[in-house]
Amino acid sequence: MLPSYGVAHKDVYAANNPLDKTSTHVADACINNKKHNNNIQERFNGTIRSLLRPRHGIKKKTTPLIEGFITYYNFIRPHSSLKGRTPARMSGIVINEVNEWETLIANAAWTSKAYAIPQQSP
Repeated sequence: MLPSYGVAHKDVYAANNPLDKTSTHVADACINNKKHNNNIQERFNGTIRSLLRPRHGIKKKTTPLIEGFITYYNFIRPHSSLKGRTPARMSGIVINEVNEWETLIANAAWTSKAYAIPQQSP
């Protein structure tokens, strides 16, 4: 690994993460290292890459693509490590609908209306 990774970790990640100021960069983390492996992160990176490849990457920070991916990953995509269930189902959230996306979007729209602050006329 490049020595600059450790410097970048200290200057960027640790400096900006109030909950983890004392973390250190592990330079020898790899798939074959039994003490420090990065298998989970590399698998997640592959999942993100497969999402972004047909879209030619992310063009701006405010894209809804990331939030949509997080919703898909947690509520719709079955995980083999969870025996084909989603993280949402494992935490007790069950979506018993044929079209899960439609249900999630409808619930989000309903929730945003239910908690919306009424507009005051000028």
